[in-house]
Amino acid sequence: MRRLPKAVSEDFPFYELKDGQAGLLGLTVTMLDARFPDYKVVVPKYKSGVTFDKNTFVSCVKQVLPFSNKSTNAVNIDINGELRFAAQDVDFSFEGGIRSAYLKKDMPDTVIAFNGKFLIETMGIFKSDKITMLSEGSPTKAGIFTDGTDTALIMPLMQSR
Repeated sequence: MRRLPKAVSEDFPFYELKDGQAGLLGLTVTMLDARFPDYKVVVPKYKSGVTFDKNTFVSCVKQVLPFSNKSTNAVNIDINGELRFAAQDVDFSFEGGIRSAYLKKDMPDTVIAFNGKFLIETMGIFKSDKITMLSEGSPTKAGIFTDGTDTALIMPLMQSR
């Protein structure tokens, strides 16, 4: 490749492709001059959570996901003595649920809803079979999923009543 002589300016270099090929490749760089929040301040730090088996969790989400609303894919997780997964689509009168045990819990009881497709996709990044969802027990605060090595933050959906 060779550089064309000052096609526009030094900020916008353009290059011509060799071997007589027609076409130009442009590169535009913009420097963002703004203040961004410190991610450590934005991402919550929770000390409590619930630990569960990843494969059982994914299996439960997959079982109730067909019953969820097709636009939100909402899966409600009731954490109260056990994990209760539920999904419903009020437009078509679909409803499904399943229960599963957790390994350890040291957080307040809560019901929190997540996009089921996001949950399944997120569980795929973890290598360990033991996953912990860190939370303060609020259905409106993000859930932080971790296996001790990797971490993912998932925002909850509005609860369906």
